[in-house]
Amino acid sequence: MLHKDTLFFLADLKGNNHKTWFDENRKRYDAIRKDLVKFVGAIIEEISAFDSEIEGIDPSKTLFRINRDIRFSKDKSPYKINLGAHIASKSGKEVGQVGYYLHLEPEGNFMGGGIYMPEAETLRKIREYTDENGAELTRIISDPEFIATFGTLQGERLKGAPKGYSKDHPYADFLSMKDMYVLHKVSDEDIQSGNLLEMAVSVFRTQYPLNTFLRKAIRRD
Repeated sequence: MLHKDTLFFLADLKGNNHKTWFDENRKRYDAIRKDLVKFVGAIIEEISAFDSEIEGIDPSKTLFRINRDIRFSKDKSPYKINLGAHIASKSGKEVGQVGYYLHLEPEGNFMGGGIYMPEAETLRKIREYTDENGAELTRIISDPEFIATFGTLQGERLKGAPKGYSKDHPYADFLSMKDMYVLHKVSDEDIQSGNLLEMAVSVFRTQYPLNTFLRKAIRRD
């Protein structure tokens, strides 16, 4: 279970986003992060039962740093006002890897995953595989449980079909996507409940076929 102070800390941080306040409250953050590592570890253990690729991942390596990269940003607030963990099969939390994601933010919590901002070569492979196997992806996202959990497949799209594909292609909507991911919103009450682990496992189990599709696309010779 997550630390009971998690969302309260993040709400306080939003109104006090400066180093002095954070240093004064570092013990709160350290306690929250410690429990979050344990919670993600429990998620990894549970979903390894149906997705062996994430078995044995170090949960501490899935968490994103709370410090913001402000080098090229007009917003110089030093800290993120959310906590995130990306469970991916390759090596932790890198953007562009297929995985499962947990986002904690007061009134903005969600679970989900897929692939976000893949490299050009990775995206090319996904499009080639989708060109030939779009029916498989259609079946995955048309599953009633998938729809009830996520609604629809999300991601940034081109205005038209990508180069080399007709605008009339039967899977043109998929092929125009630059990312493929899903989101499931979670209330603050659910975050603070004792059922969060069970919910996360259920959501990620429903997402698993999408991750499998993406992995097959990327790894095909």
